[in-house]
Amino acid sequence: SSDGYSETYVLTSSTKYGRDGKASDIAVDDKVSVRATVSGDTATATNVDERPASAPKPTASASATS
Repeated sequence: SSDGYSETYVLTSSTKYGRDGKASDIAVDDKVSVRATVSGDTATATNVDERPASAPKPTASASATS
């Protein structure tokens, strides 16, 4: 991102894309919002939603699990 934030997310068969989307709906350089759970050093995406270019910048949030 423009602020230098970077994260790698694991995508699973349970990851949801938009309302009824699929992973192939997301393309390189698309702006997305990701919700994830974190366990140790692994962030697993639970939801991936495309964001319009005019959307406000989201704040980072993730839930930790042990």
